[in-house]
Amino acid sequence: MTEDLDTPAGLVFTIGRELERGSWLDYGMFLQTIMLAARARGLHTCAEASIASYPDIVRRELQVRDDPIVICGMAMGYADPEDIVNTFQPPRIEVDDYATFLD
Repeated sequence: MTEDLDTPAGLVFTIGRELERGSWLDYGMFLQTIMLAARARGLHTCAEASIASYPDIVRRELQVRDDPIVICGMAMGYADPEDIVNTFQPPRIEVDDYATFLD
């Protein structure tokens, strides 16, 4: 059996309903760490928060239990810089438009 290194991976992240609000912050840092570790190894990722709006479909298709909350999905693989979807550059506002720095 050979390994196809071009095959993307799909990840789904859940969290226990009993966990406190601070756990969601920890989870965000965990997700960012996965994304940074992937980049360090030449992989690209795309967080997919939209699947949290469709937990019933995720549960049915992936046989996820009812108790955890579906937080997000993540695509992971090798980006094709020539693909049209990877050329999209959304407009960005300047940091001074949303942040205040105090001396």
